[in-house]
Amino acid sequence: MQPTRMIAADDVETLALGAAVLACGSGGDPQIGALLARLAIAQHGPVPLIAADALPDDALVVPAGMLGDPAILSEKPPQGDELVQALHVLERALNRPAAAVVCAGSFGLNLTLALSLAAAARLPIIDGDGTGRAMPGLRASGLALTGVSATPMVLCDDKGNNLTIETVSDDWADRLARTASAEMGGAAMMTLYPMTGAQTRTAVIRDTVSLSTRLGTAMRSDDAPAAALARMLDGQILTTGRVLRLHPGQVWIGAADGNNYEVRFSDVLSGVTQNGQPLAVAPQGIALIDPVSARPVPVAGLMPDQRISVLAWPAAPVWSSAAGLAMARTNGIAAPQRG
Repeated sequence: MQPTRMIAADDVETLALGAAVLACGSGGDPQIGALLARLAIAQHGPVPLIAADALPDDALVVPAGMLGDPAILSEKPPQGDELVQALHVLERALNRPAAAVVCAGSFGLNLTLALSLAAAARLPIIDGDGTGRAMPGLRASGLALTGVSATPMVLCDDKGNNLTIETVSDDWADRLARTASAEMGGAAMMTLYPMTGAQTRTAVIRDTVSLSTRLGTAMRSDDAPAAALARMLDGQILTTGRVLRLHPGQVWIGAADGNNYEVRFSDVLSGVTQNGQPLAVAPQGIALIDPVSARPVPVAGLMPDQRISVLAWPAAPVWSSAAGLAMARTNGIAAPQRG
């Protein structure tokens, strides 16, 4: 498997910065995962970044990430070997070694965690992920849309406990895994959606690791980074204004032109309206960014009177399908069907 490039420790901060945009207002602090990734790369060497096409048909590919509230990791950082343990338990369950790691779902912390696992396990990481943007819940996955089962799934906590889950449906996997992660302290590292190289080529949303690096590089430049982000994502800045009000699930932004914008969120940013008219609706990507630096601002970091820009971009094609839109609606992040 010929890598497209090697990800070194010095690349991690830029990649994490760009991945935070794809977090769509959620995703926790990517710097925790970035620290783990930097340490793992320093110890084990750079991580090969490969395209999905480089995999043999029968290769075992393991998506990785975390389940639970990412804010918990800021108070209770992981020990560092939970994902490696989750990988090895899954390998034993399937009786075969993994050939590559991929990020289960694209948001800041998950991508850096997957990178830390790839480094520690001395495996390549695939240039792609399972969602293309942050999506709530285990069931909201492009991998599931292409027929990959979420199980067998392995959860590991910071105390050394691990749990293998095999269920009759992804709905049951989500329910049982969330119950287990709550008992594990509110957050657990996980491996799930194991798939073959052949499945990976159709299931993974491609190039999101490279995209994260390009986004992070743009934010570190002095050349209109907000506009650069919009171009890279084929999106647009919907408005720039000041935060007028903050309520659970809602942010109101007042623009200089007198228009008011409402941004809705649950676990992730889910919609933007202008004077009541919808401008963007998940599964479109939506991010709140600083208008000068273009650094993403998580919903939890918003303050009254703060200047903010609203960035929106098209969803990955898989989310534009009837099945993708239905999955997004089921998970509460898309507008209901009309009429």
